[in-house]
Amino acid sequence: MTSIQQSVCTAVSRHTKVKRDTVTQAVKDYLEEVGADSPVITIKLDQVDFNLTIGESKNTIRLGEMMFFKYLEKTDLFGDIVNMLGDRVDAVAFSAGEALLVARILPEYKGTGGIFVKRNSDSIVGYAIEPIAHYLADNHPIYREE
Repeated sequence: MTSIQQSVCTAVSRHTKVKRDTVTQAVKDYLEEVGADSPVITIKLDQVDFNLTIGESKNTIRLGEMMFFKYLEKTDLFGDIVNMLGDRVDAVAFSAGEALLVARILPEYKGTGGIFVKRNSDSIVGYAIEPIAHYLADNHPIYREE
């Protein structure tokens, strides 16, 4: 497992309150099934009805490149985002300094604490970049019976 995949496991563990070892083992089982070098992982946790397919990019980005589409599209990360998003993954995880972020393609951004950039005002979709904790909270709510 890569360091980004390990960080995703930690974030999912915090979000779902499932032990990190359990999340990590689910990813290791998945990687063993599909091939250990996969940049895409699926995390299924039946105990909390959680299912996430997420890609990983080893490329990173500076804040200034996130803010403007003309800079974003010139990065190696942008190529990874375009290649992985769609029907293959829900989001692409990457690190930016100490932060673990995810990127997605959306018609509009309704999340919290992210950046949303579009090619221009006429574009139908844009690119949302946000902390993984915000992404998980907004897109993968956990319901527990009390």
